[in-house]
Amino acid sequence: MMHSSCGHFGLIQDRCGAISSAKSTVDAVPVFTKKTPSTRKPNIPDDEAKNFDIVRATQHGLLNRCKEIIESGYDINKPDPQNIYLLHWAAINNKIDLIKYYISKGAAVDPVGGDLRATPLHWATRQGHLSVVVLLMSKGADPCFYDVEGRACLHIAANLGFTAIVAYLIAKGVDVNLRDKNGMTALMWSSYKTLGLDPTKLLITLGASMSIQDDVHRNTPLHWALISRNPTAISILVMRGSPLTIRNSIGCTALNLIHESRSEVWIGMNTLKTVDDKMKPKNILLLKLNEQTISTIIVSVAFYVVGFVLDSHMIYVAKLCCLIIGYLIMYKLNRTYASVSETLPVSVYLATKFWMSVTWIFWILPIISFWCSVGFFITTSLLWYNFMYSWNGNPGYVPNTKNDQYNAIIELAESSGFSPDVFCSTCLIKKPIRSKHCSICNRCIAKFDHHCPWVNNCIGISNHRHFIGYLMSLLVACGFVIFGSIKYLNMANHFNEQTFHYNIFYVIWEVLILDSWVSWIMINAILHSIWVSMLLGCQTYQIVWLGMTTNERINAARYEHFIPHGKGYKSPYNRGKCQNLLDFIQCHCLSSRFLNEKVWFNYCEFDVFTEMELNFSAVKPDLEYV
Repeated sequence: MMHSSCGHFGLIQDRCGAISSAKSTVDAVPVFTKKTPSTRKPNIPDDEAKNFDIVRATQHGLLNRCKEIIESGYDINKPDPQNIYLLHWAAINNKIDLIKYYISKGAAVDPVGGDLRATPLHWATRQGHLSVVVLLMSKGADPCFYDVEGRACLHIAANLGFTAIVAYLIAKGVDVNLRDKNGMTALMWSSYKTLGLDPTKLLITLGASMSIQDDVHRNTPLHWALISRNPTAISILVMRGSPLTIRNSIGCTALNLIHESRSEVWIGMNTLKTVDDKMKPKNILLLKLNEQTISTIIVSVAFYVVGFVLDSHMIYVAKLCCLIIGYLIMYKLNRTYASVSETLPVSVYLATKFWMSVTWIFWILPIISFWCSVGFFITTSLLWYNFMYSWNGNPGYVPNTKNDQYNAIIELAESSGFSPDVFCSTCLIKKPIRSKHCSICNRCIAKFDHHCPWVNNCIGISNHRHFIGYLMSLLVACGFVIFGSIKYLNMANHFNEQTFHYNIFYVIWEVLILDSWVSWIMINAILHSIWVSMLLGCQTYQIVWLGMTTNERINAARYEHFIPHGKGYKSPYNRGKCQNLLDFIQCHCLSSRFLNEKVWFNYCEFDVFTEMELNFSAVKPDLEYV
């Protein structure tokens, strides 16, 4: 048994009224599902159906039999012997046509009945019937009515894991922090009872408080997640910044419960690591520097140390030992500051470009022509301009304000449902065509291409041109450095005719011995040129020849409007090489069929896009849309 200042873990569960067991939680349910009302006629013989009373006929959805009884004078607002109304039975059985008929005949929308003294809206919510919830609320049903247990529909939906209903209720105006009679919020119920990622994640996204405490036990949502041993809820709450030190009624914090459970498998290593990172003392110096700055300094120093060691007069064994020690130090720093390693590719670029510029100024500039230096510095200026836009610029974030989220939820709930092809369950918005949610940036990006670690940002509609400009200017800058390095080494008599009679490895060895620093810079420039050339070539081919993004090329088989063509797929957005190029650079003056980039924010359905954008349809008259 685990002990702490809070006492036995089992005692905490007892006093919170929460017994952790396999039956106390709801397994993960499909996110944003919409149960479609059955339109199939019940398989009941007519002669048998004629003997059904109205309650049984309602349960089976026998519209004609129900009409017959109602038309004969039956009181539609009369409860059955169990004090349950016809609308309750129609709601719990997902009988949309009957609900519409009963309400048209004057049925009360919010009759209270059953043992729980609940409304039909409660009954529909308990069964996860989103269509019924939408219909009843459109007829004036009150979602904030409390049943005999003191719970409103929002608490019931969160308890049972019906994410779509939770989203719809909040979008229609129900307070996301609405309390039940014990002060429990929907987030508390979800954290305690639902094992899936949603609706816990959804509630946090919509602004549910993670620090609020219930009235009885003074537990936060994280307390309840820990009590029920719900690792998914614990993880998302900790990652989203749930407070760890709020005390409940017996003085126990969430941090105490986490420490008591450290040896348990269910708690999760990532959760423990995140908690440890949050609670460890922070270095004051590191707090003043962001992760990118720290990483860049480390890589810049490492880059210089390698060049310094290679250029020193130490014996080769000593040089090798120094390089090994340096590698071990870098490895330790990388493991100690895990967050710094995430920014490593950008830091490598920044450090390499910095030392290339330093080398040009102090080594190459004195021996190179004036106009060559002018070309290098112009290229460098363009490089930094495009890099900054690619690195820190908006890649094309799809707007996701609260109003955008609520409008999307209401529109989809009241129409086609929450299809993953149209709805982003993380951003809670309708996804424009060609967009994708980036798990790293945690945003939906319009005309998403890829997430590039070398700029630590997504590449989308708003920064793709700058990214291509960055690649082009980087390639030219590396070319200048390679040319300047060769010129420098040649001027210093490190190259002669006899040198080139030997194999390439001998040439490299001679260069490294005679001027290791410039050679080190040149080797880096060559390596950068290779991968930049490959990436630029791939990007150009996709943009101009295929009319695809990187994401579309990888996942073409998942998009139904991409047409199988040979061994690959044909993009429906391919408007021909010239037009693809003009659309990409947004050069409207050279084309009357110009496609403005704003369209990639405006259309969420492919068919609507093809109908509205007449210029697009006119370019490919033989295109088969599927």
